[in-house]
Amino acid sequence: MKTTGIKILLAILCPLAILGCGDNSCSPQAPGKADTPQRALENMRSALLAGGKQAFVACFDAPAKQEEMLGALYEFSSVSTQFDEAMTKAYGQEAVKKAMGGANKGMQLQDENWLEGVTIKVDGDTATAVKEGQDDALRLIKKEGLWKINAESMLGGKVRTDEDIERAIKMFQIMAEVVTEVKQKIGQEGYTAEKINQELRQAMMMAMMRASGGPALPGR
Repeated sequence: MKTTGIKILLAILCPLAILGCGDNSCSPQAPGKADTPQRALENMRSALLAGGKQAFVACFDAPAKQEEMLGALYEFSSVSTQFDEAMTKAYGQEAVKKAMGGANKGMQLQDENWLEGVTIKVDGDTATAVKEGQDDALRLIKKEGLWKINAESMLGGKVRTDEDIERAIKMFQIMAEVVTEVKQKIGQEGYTAEKINQELRQAMMMAMMRASGGPALPGR
């Protein structure tokens, strides 16, 4: 499956872009004991691809507010995956790829070799994971013998207020609504992959404006 437009937003929001999976190339390992930073990252991938919200959130070291944000991120990724599956089923992989201008952007979590090009450095009970070509790093911390991903580093490593987290939650929730709405048009008469992608991009831009306090989406 090729990456559709909605995943580019995650590439902006998250240092290691979390992507869904809509084909048989997905082969996540069964979650295991996170006794290494790499295993913690693999567990995160497995939880995301196999459909486990609680398991996904449990991969992170996060206070309650950030846990809520991670849950919203998971829900957005879930509907994004459903959208990608519907697009591929209706129009085929090549048409979807063409609608994206032949691009295949983001880090492919559906590829079992997704950690290739990721440098993991361990320093005692802390570690960093950096994707080649990216500046931001995911931080990990070891607690009670198990490694967890630092949730704050999912936000670019900057200290965020509860208000910032609330905005991020709202953003993911609104984007999930938009994806669900646009998904209903997939396969309808007069709708090509290109038209769906255009409408999705426009709706996403308006959704981001709405989440940031700008004009609401039409009809809302």
